[in-house]
Amino acid sequence: MTATAPGTAGTDAEAARAFASRYGRDKRSDKQLKTAGAVLGVLLLVLVGWLGWSYIAGQKLSAQ
Repeated sequence: MTATAPGTAGTDAEAARAFASRYGRDKRSDKQLKTAGAVLGVLLLVLVGWLGWSYIAGQKLSAQ
């Protein structure tokens, strides 16, 4: 909520501009966090896959 002088009412444009300036940075931060989370998630999947593959490849399989 923006502060206004008593007896004056803010316009919808002023309210929208205040909202955008207050919360615009948060949207950008959210997008950066989503991107960072996606990248870290993919890296984790690759790491688990690589460790699993190297573990299985190092095992001797016997059908006896």
